[in-house]
Amino acid sequence: FVAIFINIFYGFAANLSFPIILTKYSGVSEVEYGMIETVLSLGALLGAAIFSLVKASKRYRLIIVSLMFEAFSIILIAVPNILNIKVNIFGIYSVIALVLGISVSSVNINVRVLMQKMIPDNIKGKVLGTLSSMCLSIGPIVVILGSFYAEKNNPCYLVLFSGSIMALKNLKAIIFIYYMGDMCDRMCIKSMRFITIYEP
Repeated sequence: FVAIFINIFYGFAANLSFPIILTKYSGVSEVEYGMIETVLSLGALLGAAIFSLVKASKRYRLIIVSLMFEAFSIILIAVPNILNIKVNIFGIYSVIALVLGISVSSVNINVRVLMQKMIPDNIKGKVLGTLSSMCLSIGPIVVILGSFYAEKNNPCYLVLFSGSIMALKNLKAIIFIYYMGDMCDRMCIKSMRFITIYEP
């Protein structure tokens, strides 16, 4: 369910609002927009190359740190437009896109690895299939709702709101993981069993 939550706000901010902010409100050219999108993809590749080598014992901590970088990167998408910054916009958004790509890649890889290790083999296919279906079904809803807002309003405030909610959610996760110990693992397994109607 956390994955669905993240997908909703990431969809509002990065998938929907970021291109609109770049092309409509920041004044970047088509070539610069394409280069920023390329930097985002390169960041994802770089993150995949780096974080695939991380030790399993550090994955929880890395996920939380990466989620915080992702949230702050999303918040920074809105800042140049809100503060009316016009100097070196291309460079600013290129750096933001690079950090965002690295952090998103880190989250995706490490979450997948943890799920593969935590989920029992006899329900692994059901759990992963259910979560993937739920996350994918959120996409069209996010686009429809976000488009209604972005059509008449500056999406910067939607981005700022989404990033702030993600940051607050991550702070809650930090408290939960570092102070609740192994209960996190046990609750994850119980949630997986509930999703798949699994009977031990």
